[in-house]
Amino acid sequence: MYSTHQSRHTHRSSDEYSFATAPTSASVAPRSDQQQRPTPEHPTGCVLVVDDDEDIRSILQLTLHQHGVTALCAQDAYEAIALLHHNTVDVILLDVMMPGEDGFRFHQRLLQSELWKDIPILFLTSVGNEESILEAYAKGAEDYIKKPFQPQIVAAKVKNIIARQRKRQSIDQDNLLPGFLLAGKYTILREIGRGGMGFVYLARHTQDQQLYAVKVFYTRGSSLEHRTRFQEEIRVLSSLSHPHLIRLYDAGQQHHFLYYVMDYLTGGSLYDRIQQGPLSEQDALRFCAAIADALQHAHEHGVYHRDLKSENILFTQDGQPILTDFGVALNLASPNDRLTKTGFVVGTVPYLSPEQVLGLEEADHRADIFSLGIIFYEMLTGQHPFPGDAPHDIMTRILRHPHTPARTLHPRLLSATQNICDKALAKDRDTRYQHARELSLDCRHALRLLTPPTSTL
Repeated sequence: MYSTHQSRHTHRSSDEYSFATAPTSASVAPRSDQQQRPTPEHPTGCVLVVDDDEDIRSILQLTLHQHGVTALCAQDAYEAIALLHHNTVDVILLDVMMPGEDGFRFHQRLLQSELWKDIPILFLTSVGNEESILEAYAKGAEDYIKKPFQPQIVAAKVKNIIARQRKRQSIDQDNLLPGFLLAGKYTILREIGRGGMGFVYLARHTQDQQLYAVKVFYTRGSSLEHRTRFQEEIRVLSSLSHPHLIRLYDAGQQHHFLYYVMDYLTGGSLYDRIQQGPLSEQDALRFCAAIADALQHAHEHGVYHRDLKSENILFTQDGQPILTDFGVALNLASPNDRLTKTGFVVGTVPYLSPEQVLGLEEADHRADIFSLGIIFYEMLTGQHPFPGDAPHDIMTRILRHPHTPARTLHPRLLSATQNICDKALAKDRDTRYQHARELSLDCRHALRLLTPPTSTL
């Protein structure tokens, strides 16, 4: 969704993808070679470098940074998916001869994805025979670069591709510059967020002068699936009304874009708060109960969120938590409720339930409860219950390893609070909380134990 605080990522909205054995998240800690190179202060674009040679990744990252381009690095196709799933990438530099899945096969998979099929590919390879070069171009490569190469030339090629892309994109986006009047009543002030499913703008209503957040999806050049997904998000929000859910005020279409209008939340995100350290037990219980109530409302209306994470919980000015971003929600009442194909994974890796990790079609509302259990654990401890250095490490722990009891990290927590964590994080969904309402009730009971009534003696 969006936040008035700068996000830790430039998000591509969570969506399913065909690499069912490799669900991903930008929440995973970056590789050491990424940590050593700062991103440019005002990057002109973002490149994904996929190569199993650390020296090549490092020199390309440094050279691209010098040219004002952010470079993300992956050593194989698996790590590349982890980064693609939650970052907007302009160009991919792809090694052909990689262990596991080679570059040509990985490229073919990208071409099958509506999210990534249009990303330009520059192949990097030490095999420079005519047959390989022709194969690369036949498969749709933007260019073919033989190793060893001049990093400055590669950077120049990348910048040229990005410049062409920006020129094409400007045709679609010039209409929403500051001052643009949307639907005759919303004056666009500035961009406050973006992702794979659109841009979010701060806007002021011309009559009541209230500030709103407006999410815009550009239809020109978009896929039918993405347009349907955005329209489905509008339908979901219009069907829900709860104090702890983001509110939809207006929606429509103008020129070549769809839009909807929602609350402008100025209190930051739960992620921001957790980064400062564990929350108080009272606040953690209170926030968990509120979001559980919101989930219960959504579930009763046939809506499964499927992407709960601390970044999607924002706060109002007076500190009330609001659940946002229903971009990949499943709406059982909709004829489009099977946009997600069997074996596709939806969500963000550190917050996936075991059944989501396995890509099970029958994953239901209880997956949301597991994700909320992870968030609750993070609020109490400041740590993730299933830590790992890479997506597959986290997935393995989610599937097979027990979490460290929260009271082991913070012995002063109530046993009732520990019990809530354990039940919400049950790997067997049949032993988990069966309804979000039950989780909320237990949180409120623990709150009463923390703040017993004042004696009347």
